[in-house]
Amino acid sequence: MAKYCLKRDEARRWMPPLHTDSLDWMLIDRHSFPEAKYMYLVYCEMEPGGCAQKHVHTRGHEQGLYILEGKAKVQVNDESFEAGPETVVFVPEEAEHEIKAMGKEKLKLLVWICPPLSSYEKGSISKEE
Repeated sequence: MAKYCLKRDEARRWMPPLHTDSLDWMLIDRHSFPEAKYMYLVYCEMEPGGCAQKHVHTRGHEQGLYILEGKAKVQVNDESFEAGPETVVFVPEEAEHEIKAMGKEKLKLLVWICPPLSSYEKGSISKEE
């Protein structure tokens, strides 16, 4: 592996807490790039019907989502909407949010979190590891 380059299949995989039928690849984190201090970049695949249940990130954590494929029902605080390919979603700090995969195809998205969450360091490794 190069110092500043990583292929998705080389990334650590895991299922975050409060997520069902989804799998994350940690593209940028301290395991992949030891110098990564201020952000995480995650590639996520969520099966139809999968969900990131309602939760809140505290202590200044902001989150962004970029939908690559599939459709999602997203809730951020009291706003609920559908998001599809080429849609960006912003989740401000301390906002309650939930993401559900809709339709018949997998939901594929990029997720970035700034600053990194400690739960991502302690995540449960997938059965594929």
